[in-house]
Amino acid sequence: MEPVGRAIAIVIAVLAASGAATWAAVVVWAWQDVRRRTADIYVRLFASLLVLALGPLGALLYLILRPAETLDDAHLRRLQETALLDEMEAARGGPSLHAVRGVGPQIGRNVYLAPGVQLIGDVRVGDEASIWHNTVVRADVAPVTIGRGANIQDGCVLHVDDDQPLSIGANVTVGHMAMVHGCTIEDECLIGIQSTILSGAVVRRHSIVGAAALVSEGKAFEERRVLLGVPARAARATTDDEVRELIVARAQEYRRLAAVVRQAAPVRAAALPAPDEQPPQPA
Repeated sequence: MEPVGRAIAIVIAVLAASGAATWAAVVVWAWQDVRRRTADIYVRLFASLLVLALGPLGALLYLILRPAETLDDAHLRRLQETALLDEMEAARGGPSLHAVRGVGPQIGRNVYLAPGVQLIGDVRVGDEASIWHNTVVRADVAPVTIGRGANIQDGCVLHVDDDQPLSIGANVTVGHMAMVHGCTIEDECLIGIQSTILSGAVVRRHSIVGAAALVSEGKAFEERRVLLGVPARAARATTDDEVRELIVARAQEYRRLAAVVRQAAPVRAAALPAPDEQPPQPA
């Protein structure tokens, strides 16, 4: 029995030594791993003591509870990139409304203001109008009035002069990247992409300003005119089909589109003043 007892003792000693070595290795591994994952000394100590007290079971718990982030350079770069993207997304997550000398934008009911829109000063937006991505409306020295159901498309710039407010009528479509400055656009007009309308100009009802056209300062045209060129001239009268399909239908299309997008992004409405706080809306 003596040799058997000696053999058992040796086996127990080897197992104990192996267990101790494994235990120590697990503790060292946990310490090294947690150092790569966090700089918080308390988290490091907790992880090490957890593994030291519970051994392999503690290592298993540590694998479940350990911090997800690591401190290696590649992961830090990913964290920085993610933080930058999140910051950019938050910055463009909604419209920005700014008061000038105590006068701020007045927003009608069922208005859609897309991410990136900037409304500055005495901007008056009528019911069911829509202003699309990255448009700037600056009414710092005179009012800007945007009529009911009008749509101001992406990237437009609207501004005024001291003695020249800007008035955009009901159901007007202002195409992408148009520049509209201190002028009057009557109801149901179509302002083409990248066109420019300067101070004091008047575009009357049922008119179309062609893409990239330039309407000069103080220039006024009769109703139902197609304005083309640089400087813009009245090329002809608009037809009934053009009024119906290009002007009226386009405005209706954007009202429907704005309603769909507004319902999909209700957070936009939350950033705006409550309807009962609004003054009477422009026509």
